[in-house]
Amino acid sequence: MRIKQGFLVLAVILSLGLLSASGQAEIYKFKFDVWTTQYAGQPLQINFYFEIEDTALRPPAAVKYLKVYAPDGTVFDFSSTTINFSNPTAMEYKKCWQEWGWNFFFARTGANFKNTNKSIPSGTYKAVVVDQSGKTLTNSETFTVGSLAPPSISIPSAGATLTTLTPTFTWTAVPGAQYYRVLLLDETIKELIYSGQHRIVHVYQRFDPTTLKPVSPVTFPVPVGVLTPGRTYSLRVEARKDDKSLNYRSRSNWLTFKTATNAQ
Repeated sequence: MRIKQGFLVLAVILSLGLLSASGQAEIYKFKFDVWTTQYAGQPLQINFYFEIEDTALRPPAAVKYLKVYAPDGTVFDFSSTTINFSNPTAMEYKKCWQEWGWNFFFARTGANFKNTNKSIPSGTYKAVVVDQSGKTLTNSETFTVGSLAPPSISIPSAGATLTTLTPTFTWTAVPGAQYYRVLLLDETIKELIYSGQHRIVHVYQRFDPTTLKPVSPVTFPVPVGVLTPGRTYSLRVEARKDDKSLNYRSRSNWLTFKTATNAQ
């Protein structure tokens, strides 16, 4: 399952036939993905991703309601402006078509499911979207729940002040991980340096040629020009099983450190 963040396509619509009989825009594209992520110190999270476009080529205000039906009968209702889950617990969401003018929507939750042990069930998740004209589109995704243990960052230590601008970040190897992604945030200017949407850093897991066990710790030498003296940064490492699926992945906690004003 790959996520491709679709942005609105700039085009000129010359045909009024793209509107419904009532003159309202209709939904014509609906993508849906679901996967799980293990965050350090938290229950396993389930993630939903939606991409919706309507015939007016604008953020889909045409959406009337949007629901996801889980294999165990749990229903997730994303219909209102403030997202409501059937079994609400801690949740995080971005309705990007309202906030940023894009055409995708992402949500993550640790909601309790209806099954006996309240765990995230494997199976087929069905998503249904209905627009203001009554047109209904459905999409489904079948996946098997899986996760990796979160990486634990050892260098730098939390709260450390670094005197070098080219440190070597170090973390524990995660069994089952094939590679890692480094996420680095400059807290001083609130800018992501390394992330999924900006400069992407992949650190591949090395294995002992004799035992075939992962070599630990995993290291990433920070290149020249990435860090600046006298700033505060936050670091997170994400472990992934492979590049074919967003399932089987985990993330460390954010770790904050500083660079000394005279760091070189």
